[in-house]
Amino acid sequence: MSESSESTQGREVVAHSADPQMMLPLNRVPLTAADVSAIYAILLGRHPEEGCQWVGMEALDSILAIATSEEARSRTLPVTELHFSEGKFGKFLTHRDDQIIGSLIRSRGYFEEDIVSQTMVFLEKIGVRVNNTHFLDIGANIGTHSIAALKYGFNKSICIEANVENYKLLKINYILNDFDMRGVVINAAASSYDGIATLELSPTNFGDHRIRVGGIAKARSVHGEEERREQAVPVRRLDTIFREFAIQSNLIGLTWIDTQGHEGHVLSGASELLAGQTPIVIEFWPYGLSRSGGYQMLREALFRRDRFLDLRRSLDAGSPVVCDIDQLDLMFSKMLEQESPTNSPHTDLLVL
Repeated sequence: MSESSESTQGREVVAHSADPQMMLPLNRVPLTAADVSAIYAILLGRHPEEGCQWVGMEALDSILAIATSEEARSRTLPVTELHFSEGKFGKFLTHRDDQIIGSLIRSRGYFEEDIVSQTMVFLEKIGVRVNNTHFLDIGANIGTHSIAALKYGFNKSICIEANVENYKLLKINYILNDFDMRGVVINAAASSYDGIATLELSPTNFGDHRIRVGGIAKARSVHGEEERREQAVPVRRLDTIFREFAIQSNLIGLTWIDTQGHEGHVLSGASELLAGQTPIVIEFWPYGLSRSGGYQMLREALFRRDRFLDLRRSLDAGSPVVCDIDQLDLMFSKMLEQESPTNSPHTDLLVL
């Protein structure tokens, strides 16, 4: 539609298509069958179904609904890579090639966002006081967990995401959910040093992009990592990020770290966070930790806190399932042995 015109008598507004003989009746009430046929011809290139729901409806709302429908988008953007969904925890733009997080949001309307609220309820149950000021999300992907945290009651989120494509969708999703003024979104990878690193990109799981660490990439490969495309990304110690963005660690109520095996490196550069009392949720994926060479760093970081739990087992049990280092070593070995192309054993640790 290239232009619009408006009459002063009756204020009937029409929008013109590229064909000067075809016009959309923007505020005609109610829409006639002829109006609906014209709208379908212009926007969808076909006749409407018999008994179409838009006959008798208000024009502008009907036209907008048809124009933004999946059919209309597929006609105008046949090769678009992005998909818009509105689900249980908000509105999300996802990449169509993402067969895990994106696919679940598109098919069922959510990923695993409810684990954030479940964790908060669990912390309250075991007497751990959490301020709902800031939610720190390291490996934020496209914003599923941090947006859920804001909906749960946190005042602000701090999101750190290495992959530039995920980072762009993250910013867009914050805007879609009216949270753009409540989120700090940082395009970098949190690690043990400041500099540049190589991010290996999964072609099908956009939540499984991973920082490649030196010669560790020659470790056992189960998921075809050697064939992945690479992307150079900035890396920063979390201590550096806190300083550069004036982040006050005492205002962080909950930290969530999911960096596909890089968690030990993240905590090695997070002395200020570890020195505080903020609860930290860490994905524990032995295969990823093994490939990054980060398991020993994770063990060392855990010694700097009072205790840690197996979060997923604790949530299932409804009470704390406390781990010690010996149990963690055993869990690490067993899960690593079970790794296969179709099975990636993992859990989450809650560090207190």
